[in-house]
Amino acid sequence: MKKFSTKLIALLIVMVLIVGCLAACSSGGSSAPASTGTTSNEPAAEPEPEGPALVGKWEYAAMADYCYIFREDGTGIYSTDGGETGFFEFEWTDNGDSVTMDYVDSDTPATFKYTINGNILSIEDSFGDMIEYKKA
Repeated sequence: MKKFSTKLIALLIVMVLIVGCLAACSSGGSSAPASTGTTSNEPAAEPEPEGPALVGKWEYAAMADYCYIFREDGTGIYSTDGGETGFFEFEWTDNGDSVTMDYVDSDTPATFKYTINGNILSIEDSFGDMIEYKKA
């Protein structure tokens, strides 16, 4: 029980530090590109399915070295070096308007509300602030 408590406390301290660093930086908004229509009489080709919306690399808007990488197999990492290594490794589940991350070496999964607007992923941190990540 003591080992679990120590790991949980360490994980919470690291998460608070990361969230604090991310919350201290502000990011600017983004504008969506204008859409272009087709002038052909042929029907437009349907886009290829891209898999779940979260899949891919999402870089923190203020510091690209901080990023989430969500893999199609349901695993992922939170990296502080641009995705070279995982600072936190996790398994994830998309719940529609939230994502649950079950961190390796932790018995307590975390669930975060999120929205995706174009190429911007906004994740609500534990303080209720929306942190923005840009699709890489």
